[in-house]
Amino acid sequence: MRIAALLVLLVAPVAHAEEVKIVLWNAEKLFNVATVNTRTADLAAFGQHFADADIIILDEITSLAVVNAARDKMGFTNFHTACSDFNQNDNATFSSLEVGIISKFPLGNVVEFDQSMDNSGQPGEPAEQQLVTVTGTEHIGVGRGFLTADVSALGITLAVTHLKSSAGAPAGAADHDNAKKRELVAAAMVRFVAGKLSASPTATVVVGGDMNVGETDKNKIGYRLDEDEFTAAAGDLYDDNDSWR
Repeated sequence: MRIAALLVLLVAPVAHAEEVKIVLWNAEKLFNVATVNTRTADLAAFGQHFADADIIILDEITSLAVVNAARDKMGFTNFHTACSDFNQNDNATFSSLEVGIISKFPLGNVVEFDQSMDNSGQPGEPAEQQLVTVTGTEHIGVGRGFLTADVSALGITLAVTHLKSSAGAPAGAADHDNAKKRELVAAAMVRFVAGKLSASPTATVVVGGDMNVGETDKNKIGYRLDEDEFTAAAGDLYDDNDSWR
């Protein structure tokens, strides 16, 4: 089975069930339906391995059509789906990456938080809200945001994303601008979760996706948004989004 970059299994207690099984998958370059069709065996193997999954969060796709095609190849034909629409072009390229949700249970209140308010009202597009810079993060253009959806049957809200990658670049100036993009979106997600919990303290919010900085990247992870350094000797490191998880 071809699994790229991220595969994490989360079993979380929720309000209306003992547990829910959520699988996060960066499926690597599922850019169009034609590509999905070339990976029938790969996707079927995934579906068989995770046949008891309740929810699948899918990264590196471009449209709802791709999410639906992947879902069917996985064997989850009757599952519900949602997909972000940050980039209206749906090009087969990394600049058009979206995030998708495949769920055994109905999805409600699906909202895309996007810096560019550009949705056209096409069928399948989620509602759109402005992604706003949070105090302490640098305002910088970013082509991605995050997608939220309520799973009322389980009493949970999902907030999913695929933060900007630096394609393995080491800590330093080449990665710094991408870190700012990661932090802007991560901070906006933190504010969304805080708002949910403030309105309903017993709510369960599951944040997931490909964060593109991990706990092993010790030479990047900082904790202070107002201080960015490229070495620990010089001060707090610059990639602060990971410390918020």
